[in-house]
Amino acid sequence: MSAQDVLIVTLPPAASLAAPGEPVHHRSHWWHMLDGQVIASGNTLDDLHAATGDSTNGQTMLVALAPVADVTLQGANFPGLTARQADATARLLAAEKSITPAVDLHIATSHTTSFSANSHLIAITSHSLMSRWRDWLASYGLVADHVVPAALLLPSPPVDRPGSFVRATLGDQPILRSDNTAFVADPALVSQLVEDSARIIDTPADTIERAMQDLSEAIPLDLLCGKWAKAPPALIDAFTLSRAILLFGLILLASIAIPLAMLGRLKWDTAALDRRATAQAANVLTEPLPLAQAIPQLDERLANLGGGTARFSATYAALVAAMEPAPTVALTNLAWSPDGTLSATLAAPRTEDINTVLLALQAAGYTITATPRSGTDGRTMGDITIRSVR
Repeated sequence: MSAQDVLIVTLPPAASLAAPGEPVHHRSHWWHMLDGQVIASGNTLDDLHAATGDSTNGQTMLVALAPVADVTLQGANFPGLTARQADATARLLAAEKSITPAVDLHIATSHTTSFSANSHLIAITSHSLMSRWRDWLASYGLVADHVVPAALLLPSPPVDRPGSFVRATLGDQPILRSDNTAFVADPALVSQLVEDSARIIDTPADTIERAMQDLSEAIPLDLLCGKWAKAPPALIDAFTLSRAILLFGLILLASIAIPLAMLGRLKWDTAALDRRATAQAANVLTEPLPLAQAIPQLDERLANLGGGTARFSATYAALVAAMEPAPTVALTNLAWSPDGTLSATLAAPRTEDINTVLLALQAAGYTITATPRSGTDGRTMGDITIRSVR
């Protein structure tokens, strides 16, 4: 048998249950089994948690034993019917034999050979009693995984002794079981039903314990069926859902915090660069000015020094304008120096053509230097520099 953690609890008879709204007190036996061995037991649920401590947990299977006085067991055989048809027939048969209105009956069936050779086992109780048992367990903080008729822990009488009974005491319930029913082994009742005491076979305690061990492997009949069936575990329990919500919140917080942190860092870095640029501009302009005011003054000063793209454009435009009246003059090389000097190489068939361009630049207010030379193609070349005096 595989390792199992099972808690077995006897349910109180209907006669000892308190009326609705009254305190619930009842002597109930329990056994805590681990790996097929009884590791703890008691006679009242009041000391259950103190006795078991942390040994019971969410993995512990709780099996409640319904008292024999409140569950009627019947055996039936339905040859030639399918399993579903036999189950429906068993329920109808049980309802017909009961004096309780069918709407109040709770009927559970099981395909078994537990009673003689019958193929169906039928257990009959009431919905009201199922509800009161559930509430009684809840008063102790317990929820049953299975509810099994206590009589099914007793073995069937041996087939070689027809008409015999087996007897055992489960907790404080004396039980007598025949091949087709079970009832409380009250001495007065037994004397009326069993004429020969030799027909009663007492069941050893170790047989009952083995039957308890077997509950971890197979449930012979479960009263938690139909409207009382235990709901399957949720795919996501409350703890997992709360953790998922917390994780989603943290992810959302991080997705908001990271961009905000990057924006704050960018703003801080930009402010630092602005402060450095303002300080450097103050060193050049000799007075501290806001950056928005310092940039135009720096551009103007750079232009006056011959720097910046504006000065290049103006000087280059003047060169092109001076070359327009001399179509034979060609520009073969052009360079710009940071000090505001435009260097160019002019080529023309005659020196007079280049001089026409130089004179036009001088007339426009530019300082000109020129170095004549002969080109490899026979044209006259002039390496010139142009600089504005403004």
